[in-house]
Amino acid sequence: MSRSVIAFFRALFTTDDEGNTVTEYAVCLALIVLASIVAVTALGVSMSSVFTNVADIFS
Repeated sequence: MSRSVIAFFRALFTTDDEGNTVTEYAVCLALIVLASIVAVTALGVSMSSVFTNVADIFS
């Protein structure tokens, strides 16, 4: 009986961090994707005009 109590408390207080790590990487990836979308959206119009000006110079 004492072994099952010890096993119970060991399982209760030890954690598996692998699932947490995967979740943290997923949250970081989602934030990077979101920041990229915001940056491309914000800079899209100005970058388009820059590329148009460069294309006009070479034309």
